[in-house]
Amino acid sequence: MSAIVAERHMESAKHKKKLEVRRGYSAAPGELPQELVAEGIVLGDGTADLQVGWLKCVHCEAGPFNSIQMALAHIGSKKHQRHTAPSLVEAQSAKQQRDPEADKLWNLPDYVTVEDGTGALLCALCSAKATGLQPMFMHLHGDKHARKCRSLGHPELMFVKERGRLEMMNTGKAVVRTGHT
Repeated sequence: MSAIVAERHMESAKHKKKLEVRRGYSAAPGELPQELVAEGIVLGDGTADLQVGWLKCVHCEAGPFNSIQMALAHIGSKKHQRHTAPSLVEAQSAKQQRDPEADKLWNLPDYVTVEDGTGALLCALCSAKATGLQPMFMHLHGDKHARKCRSLGHPELMFVKERGRLEMMNTGKAVVRTGHT
């Protein structure tokens, strides 16, 4: 076999596919590794617009790719990352599902609001901002907030650590946000 014939054979698509299988990029001819399937890469079966053996990304509509290496390169691309990244709404809903303190918002007074986008808590009386529930509870229990409440006629609040909640100082009842029971 001459060097030219050997070189052409090694550059052929058939040789590259067999080499991919041997190197572990594919489980077997006609199958895709789970890594690619999880990323939305599909293998063409001759139906629709994708030839047998060619690959395509269903998320980005990118392709066809003639090798697994090209599909792997696509998975690492900015375009694919942008299409597979969770949207802002999904990310916020996932954050709310993971946040164990999200169900304690009932215990905040109505003048404390949640900022859109950042999720920060804002005390409208004092213009104090907190990134979490506990820091806001500490602000609402503080002297500066108590002075502001007295000057504006709102009930003073205290945080009861044993119960893990805000209560009105004069009655001892829990603070309950409008719309919560």
